[in-house]
Amino acid sequence: TNESGTDTKTLVITVAQANQVITFNTLSGKTYGDASFSLNGTSTSGLALTYSSSNTAVATISGNTVTIVGAGTTSVTASQSGDANYFAATDVSQDLVVAKANQTITFNTLSDKNDTDGSFTLAATASSGLPVSYSSSNTSVVTISGTTATIVAPGTTTITASQAGNDNYNAATSVDQSQTIINTSLVNQTITFGPLSPVTYGDGTFTLNGTIDSSLAITYVSSRSEEH
Repeated sequence: TNESGTDTKTLVITVAQANQVITFNTLSGKTYGDASFSLNGTSTSGLALTYSSSNTAVATISGNTVTIVGAGTTSVTASQSGDANYFAATDVSQDLVVAKANQTITFNTLSDKNDTDGSFTLAATASSGLPVSYSSSNTSVVTISGTTATIVAPGTTTITASQAGNDNYNAATSVDQSQTIINTSLVNQTITFGPLSPVTYGDGTFTLNGTIDSSLAITYVSSRSEEH
């Protein structure tokens, strides 16, 4: 105590940094091709979170926006490094699973071709933008190399368009189209078959006398065989 009966003391108060906890919920599954989406983790401190992706071939992150890059799995980590008032938070990670996308093939009906026609191009497309492959069920009629179909002989073949998929797309359901190659060496022929004279039950058999300009044999069929 000094002469006036007073005294001055200095009291030092130390305020420690507080802990903080991150809340970052499970991420719902996505499919390749889905739009970008936002991450909504929070910290008890109210400080902003930062995010990182363990596999940038699957997803990249800018701020709190996730952009899907490919199918697969990545671990998304939410972090908060703290400040003068808060310690760094314990990181929280959640897996993001991105499934392969489906794709469909568009392969339109094929018009008939003559056996004298040249090669032609097949033009099926896949919704994925991936190239389509083709096969011919009867290579004695049509062969295929790449997208080019080559006519071999008259007949019918089934051309199948396929897309096997890749890292980001499932295989497409194949699409079949029939391709007919017309034999141009064939010539038309005409049958002459005049009206038949009435007959009576009990009459004997009689001969049909149709003619054809090709000299080939004619066959006959009755629509009511039980009456003849």
